[in-house]
Amino acid sequence: LMPLEEDLWSQGKCGFKIIQYMALGIPAVASPVGVNNDLINKSTGFLCSTPEQWYTALSTLLSDDSLRVEMGKNGRDKIIRFYSIQANAGPFLSLFD
Repeated sequence: LMPLEEDLWSQGKCGFKIIQYMALGIPAVASPVGVNNDLINKSTGFLCSTPEQWYTALSTLLSDDSLRVEMGKNGRDKIIRFYSIQANAGPFLSLFD
């Protein structure tokens, strides 16, 4: 869960909490602010702007085990593909060539 206000401070956040949770296979539910829009999509979690959207997202995840597992797996796969050490070792080491 990562509720945020829409302000300059929140827009500059890196989404590390979301990355950590998704790496653990936990579906993400967050405000659509800054990088959250890049990290979360309909296959990895929910972006919520209103109290009603938050309620619906959390109720859906609590009541649908298969969706929760699927979103968790999709989120973990995304983090491994784009944010893991393995995914970034080559580009990082190329900085020293």
